[in-house]
Amino acid sequence: MTVLDEVVIPIGESGVGVRAKCQRRRVVGLDVWVEARSNAQDIVALTQLAVIQTHLRFIGTLDGGGGRVRLRFMARDEEVHLTDGALVELVNKLADRLMWTGLTKLEEYDCVPAFAPFPLS
Repeated sequence: MTVLDEVVIPIGESGVGVRAKCQRRRVVGLDVWVEARSNAQDIVALTQLAVIQTHLRFIGTLDGGGGRVRLRFMARDEEVHLTDGALVELVNKLADRLMWTGLTKLEEYDCVPAFAPFPLS
């Protein structure tokens, strides 16, 4: 968890932000875009194998367009601030199974999510 004075808080998927005072910022999850080389069921199965013994749980998939699929992961413990090491551990496990193309940290500012809700597929 990081204590801050002022940050630019992104609003939704557009990434447009507003400058605001913030007392507490923490990483609570990760969105990972992967190439859709397999069908959705295979991607889910490979993803579920990757999260075993990590600090994250798999939430679901969403078509990312352009032959990509977005995977969402959230902290298993809702009170935990995920470290870069925990995120890298998951990405390394995913890279053994899938070709990832992009990452986005999911953060909260003063306990308010700074990311869009994820519709489950």
